Amino acid sequence: MALFNFKPKFCITVDMLKQIFTSVSNNRRDLLQFIVNDINVHMNKYKLDTPLRLSHFFAQIRQEVGLSLQTEENFTYSVSGLKTTYKYFKNNPEEAIKHGYPDGSPKNLRTVSEESQKFVANKAMGDRLGNLGSDTDDGWNFRGRGLKQLTGRDNYVDFANGYQEIWGGEYINFVYNPDLLHTNYKYIVHSGVYFWLKYKLYNVADQGSDESTVNLITGKINQHTKSYKDRYNHFKEIYDDKKIFQNI
Repeated sequence: MALFNFKPKFCITVDMLKQIFTSVSNNRRDLLQFIVNDINVHMNKYKLDTPLRLSHFFAQIRQEVGLSLQTEENFTYSVSGLKTTYKYFKNNPEEAIKHGYPDGSPKNLRTVSEESQKFVANKAMGDRLGNLGSDTDDGWNFRGRGLKQLTGRDNYVDFANGYQEIWGGEYINFVYNPDLLHTNYKYIVHSGVYFWLKYKLYNVADQGSDESTVNLITGKINQHTKSYKDRYNHFKEIYDDKKIFQNI
């Protein structure tokens, strides 16, 4: 009976995560609950066993998936957004007009078809991160997914090859089944944890709560990102301002 009532001394809650992902919809609550359950059971294995480590981990995740916890990359851009973000569309403005929504559109009309998103992804990402070219569907098939927005054929291959070492079980070919990383809660969460463990980001996190430490982690995740300051601000809010995990 005592085991039935056992509660880990160290545990996170859905309410804690809702303070981080402040725009998450009710239909994503099951994902929040899965994240909580998985980390609470495996906190030592995942090296997410201190308030400092948790704060660094979720600060990066918040930047990757946003306040609404969107675990699949969106390629919806305005015409000018396509031209300024991707070289292909700067050099081919007629394609930007065809596949972007008109500048100045109201929020409810800022949409494009899935076919346009697919075209944008392939032209923008088709030659990067091991993808086999902009004339293939690799940019779309291996778009950012999961808690860390795993992106590119090389990273999907790496995740597939390293998955068994941590979680065991049968080999899962994420190159042939890339949608698993945004349709299956287990792989959504594990893809983020995998990157944290592979690059031993917990060791960096242990160095402290200063901006330079956050920047070191950011550099491991996305060296050339323009979001260094944003990621530090996320960390500061979680760790210093809200102190979300401090009383665990």
